[in-house]
Amino acid sequence: MSTDRETIREWADEHGTIPVRHQEGDAEGYRFVRESEMGETHERVDWDEFFTQIDEGDYVVIHHGEGADETFEVTGRRDALTRMDLEREEMEERLLEGETVRSEITETTVVERVIVEHATVESELIDTEIVDQQVVDVDLLRRECTDCELVDDRGVDEQDLFDTNRYFESIGATDYATGEPMGALGPGDELPYHAELDVKEAWAVTREIDERLTVESRIVEEDVTETDTVEDRDIDIEGLQQTIVESDILDVDMSADEVMTEYDVETDMNEDETILTYFDRQRLVEDEVVDRRRLRADVVEGELLGMETIHSEDVAETTPQEEGVETTTAGATEADTSETGTVATSDAEVEADVAETGAITLTDDEIGKTVVDSTGDEVGMVTDVDDSGRMMYIDPEPGIAERIRAALDWGSSDDDDLPIESQQIERITDEAVELKGADEMEGSVGR
Repeated sequence: MSTDRETIREWADEHGTIPVRHQEGDAEGYRFVRESEMGETHERVDWDEFFTQIDEGDYVVIHHGEGADETFEVTGRRDALTRMDLEREEMEERLLEGETVRSEITETTVVERVIVEHATVESELIDTEIVDQQVVDVDLLRRECTDCELVDDRGVDEQDLFDTNRYFESIGATDYATGEPMGALGPGDELPYHAELDVKEAWAVTREIDERLTVESRIVEEDVTETDTVEDRDIDIEGLQQTIVESDILDVDMSADEVMTEYDVETDMNEDETILTYFDRQRLVEDEVVDRRRLRADVVEGELLGMETIHSEDVAETTPQEEGVETTTAGATEADTSETGTVATSDAEVEADVAETGAITLTDDEIGKTVVDSTGDEVGMVTDVDDSGRMMYIDPEPGIAERIRAALDWGSSDDDDLPIESQQIERITDEAVELKGADEMEGSVGR
């Protein structure tokens, strides 16, 4: 007699029988028969259902052995024990009469499990990680040059870059010293500067991301129906997973059904009885990326489109020349005229001119100094100094430009910086440039 599942199945397999539901009148019971012996009153049942009925109906299976009318019998436990007592009396009588009695007893130990009817589980998202990612597509959206500048490469005489022939032609000169002609730039021509470009590119980048979300769950409370030794705990894994996705733990913009469809879900039980549930999926992300770079470009070809003189003025008085020496329009000797067309003035001539005119030689050190009139009032700031050292330009204070232009008869009030000749300067200090009085300035104009 046994209720042990493995023992009962071994008995049935040895004899080639299966469990069936047997209907006899209004009575219903269970039997073991061979498949070939199944009749109209028999209905086959699977083993799980059969053992469920064994547990709920408090049945036992009796193996009567070979030669019996019915090898197996399924009956109630109480009835089987009562019959066992009668058989023991019969065996005792037979033993007293000297017969040898053979009997086999199968003992089955039943260990009850704790049956958990309700468990309270707390879950927490403990990790969100990108396991892997890769770029799957890129698309250039736009490209633009945001800045361009010319950068000097080496110290080269600038006069070598100026086309004196074209210059004299542009001003209508007929008698001039011929310089080195310059035309279109060829592959062998080198310039002492290069262009640097700031380029901005916008890209659409698509990347594929392998993402994993990890949720830790822990049982914090249980309601049980029995308190015997626990051999195992059955966890409703699918129910736990469904509870997690229906909550706000994952913090994803998806419904619970979409999460269960798009994520691969796996649950593991740790030794400390915590439960880890992993949600894995692939997703595509498109980023707009702005890439900034500085490019260097060498000039390899070009052409001169035209030349014009936009401003011309005398920068110094002419000085007496030695007899028999031909002078140029600017008052310099023909020998002193350079290829660029500018007049070369010797240091002695400059000193003589300063002594004669009382002019102050200006330098770049004056740029940024405050300009004041003869009364000490601020009239502007020095913005530039001419290369000749005889002219500076000031950015006037509002209202001052009109008065200075009116006094010196300079152009309209719409012009920008005002030119001031060195003859109109009284003195220069470390902090300021002081102009002469109005009468003195008028008298020095055009000298």
